[in-house]
Amino acid sequence: MKFDALRKHLTTRNVNEVTLTFPKIEAIIGSNLPKSAYNHPAYWGNSRANARAHAWLDNGWIVSRKQMGKSITFTRGQYQKRSHEELSYTLSEKATITKIVEHLEKTKYVIEKRNDGEKHERGPDIIACNGEVSLLVEVKGYPSEVYAYTTSKHKSGERKPTRPSTQARHWFSQALLQVLLARAKNDRVVALGFPDNKVYRDYLRRLSELRRLQGIHVFFVESSGKITHFLPDDPL
Repeated sequence: MKFDALRKHLTTRNVNEVTLTFPKIEAIIGSNLPKSAYNHPAYWGNSRANARAHAWLDNGWIVSRKQMGKSITFTRGQYQKRSHEELSYTLSEKATITKIVEHLEKTKYVIEKRNDGEKHERGPDIIACNGEVSLLVEVKGYPSEVYAYTTSKHKSGERKPTRPSTQARHWFSQALLQVLLARAKNDRVVALGFPDNKVYRDYLRRLSELRRLQGIHVFFVESSGKITHFLPDDPL
């Protein structure tokens, strides 16, 4: 396969990001690229259904930026270029919901409802009951720097225009609003669920008095999968 040469080239690079012009890629693989490589972003998609993508994915790289007809930027998949304030692992909403549901089931809760985490369903992400206690949980993940294949096939691997911390602030605001609205409508216990990171912890620390007054629980999911449950009065 002609892209094996690109695989070998990326393997030798001791950097976290490399930009290759189209002529350079053609020189590496020893043949001309087809017109679709110049015109269609999907040609460079980070999907394993894309046979040529194995040349970079198998070595831990992703295509992070596409300047069609000019250059392709490859970034190591585990490398996330963030400021110190943004250091965090990325966990999707779907994965966060799954971990919290598993925790609740282990603590004798019966799950009445759980959202998929990808389809933006209306209502609480999780509704769980334990005896007379009914719990509503609003969950958010932490944004990635690049578009996922499941989110946008044509933009897969491209950097998003919005910084992860900025997008996380919007997600946090949405989750908090939904919890407050749910609290106003009924007497159920309410909770927020997030990946455990500095961004979300900082927001919740600033709102410690609000959490106490409104009785808002918090579930944090660590990168190991461990769940920490904070009661409304617990310091973060």
